[in-house]
Amino acid sequence: MPHGSSIEFGVYLRRLRSDRRLSLEAAERIAKRCDEPVSSSYLSRLESGKTSPKLTKLATLARVYDVPLHALVERFEWSRRANGEDAEALAESLDAFLDRCAARQLAGEHVELLASVTRARALAPVWAEPEAARLEIALYETNALVQLGFFELAKLEAERRLAPVPENPGHERRFWALYVSCCHRLGRFALAEAGLRAYRTALDREALSTDSHVLRRARADGHVLRGNLYMERGDARGAVEHFLSAANEYAEAGASLGEARARASVGSAWVELRKFGAASDALLRARSLAVEGGFTKVQLVAALRMAALEHARGHHAACERWALEAKDLAQRIEHRAMRFAATWYLYAATRARGEAAVSTVYERSLRQWLPFADDRQPEVEAFRASLREPQETRS
Repeated sequence: MPHGSSIEFGVYLRRLRSDRRLSLEAAERIAKRCDEPVSSSYLSRLESGKTSPKLTKLATLARVYDVPLHALVERFEWSRRANGEDAEALAESLDAFLDRCAARQLAGEHVELLASVTRARALAPVWAEPEAARLEIALYETNALVQLGFFELAKLEAERRLAPVPENPGHERRFWALYVSCCHRLGRFALAEAGLRAYRTALDREALSTDSHVLRRARADGHVLRGNLYMERGDARGAVEHFLSAANEYAEAGASLGEARARASVGSAWVELRKFGAASDALLRARSLAVEGGFTKVQLVAALRMAALEHARGHHAACERWALEAKDLAQRIEHRAMRFAATWYLYAATRARGEAAVSTVYERSLRQWLPFADDRQPEVEAFRASLREPQETRS
């Protein structure tokens, strides 16, 4: 029997080939020019989930389908984590499926959401999908990829959906928002700026045909995107203004998830400015909204930033309490980069208290999780710096 993750990855590969209007034989001919060629029969086995590719084969597929190797590796990685639980998708209506996707996105169940979308495609439910529904499903999928940290792959998916430009400016705006988020997380700031301009253009077109609450949320999204870029440039004070504007817009629109995220971002910016009182107020407010609404990812972000705040204050016991909460939440939603960050604060707190045996256990975990962390996380550089210290100092 084919393995579930192989089936899901095979569906993705078949979609890539179909989008490029290539037959199996045409893909084989292109692959012959690569260092590690693949046959049409091998491609067929991949697409049907009967085998899984080696890294060298993924490199060939990346060239054949003209996609970044990183994106293919990310897609294969998350497909291995998906549990293929959604055979019931065959039995439900399109509206019910979309409702289930919305509920999972709201609950922060991003791994499950990805499995739902890909498994539904693999099972080929008999839906007469209008274009708007296909774009909604693609938005759920791309957003889940962003939330799980698969930025290269999510960027590729957003670009794919923006060419040609969707007829509905609301869909266009939302894909541009995801594109900008990916670019800023990948450090491609010129692309992020260009994407933000395109976002504003789509929003201007959308303003003619949508209600005030949607517009408020859209304007708030724009403030968040701009605030993130300010943070990347080291202008935390400028970021605070945009994040506060976003939080207020979300609150007036009744978008509690957006407000919680924005207030967590306000807290992060105040931490950078070492305004710890203001940071604590914002983060605790964000956490309260997250707990009340069941927004696990936002609760995780707030707890992690509180750990960073208490670490900066030198309050090691408080840092450890918040880091333990963050680590538990990161494990629950399978967010590896944040699990690394939470473990770093546990490591730092136990080192500061001279608990060598416990800190050594955390150090081993950090070494294990380092390949999955984001190199731009401050916790990554802090851990690497600690490894450069003399052994007697680390002990």
